[in-house]
Amino acid sequence: MPDTPRTRFVILEHDHPFPHLDLLIQESDVLKAWRLLDAFAPDRWLAAEAIPDHRLMYLDYEGPVSGNRGYVTRLTAGAFERVTEATGGELTFEVFDCDLATKATCREYGSAKPYWRFS
Repeated sequence: MPDTPRTRFVILEHDHPFPHLDLLIQESDVLKAWRLLDAFAPDRWLAAEAIPDHRLMYLDYEGPVSGNRGYVTRLTAGAFERVTEATGGELTFEVFDCDLATKATCREYGSAKPYWRFS
């Protein structure tokens, strides 16, 4: 889509309250956040759950999380550009500057948990 702005994202390995991945996508002055509930694997739908917005600092941060909430380490990062509008609960992004994927898709099934796929 022409003139669609790119937005930064990061996937962090987080060890609290259990080992999981956090997907954080910049939206204006916050990071929209999802906890990925499956191990990262390309070309596979990963169950996720929306979690509270995060501060922008996590785009570049690795280290201990305040309040004794564990430690985060960057798995990958890059930029998203929206390719399709949300239709039928699915939204597709082109992925740039990322070593793990060139495309990302988010799918929501009504009130069920969202799923993410990176390919």
